[in-house]
Amino acid sequence: MVRSGYEGVAKEAFDTMEKKTKEGGEDRPEACEPLSGDDYTTLLTATAVDGLGWTNTDNQFDKLKMMESLGDEDQ
Repeated sequence: MVRSGYEGVAKEAFDTMEKKTKEGGEDRPEACEPLSGDDYTTLLTATAVDGLGWTNTDNQFDKLKMMESLGDEDQ
């Protein structure tokens, strides 16, 4: 559950993180400063999982997609 007033901050942070990731940025974007350390780590993880193609059409983590992408390429 997102506390009142935090939803807009989280949305802006997500949008900024997605753009910064595509640009190759490595530092914490200014829009993410209001997020707690745990929330920022969660945002980074979600961005990475999505970027690796490990989510389904509902943007939920898909273990099968992860396993397929990590499969043995020598076979």
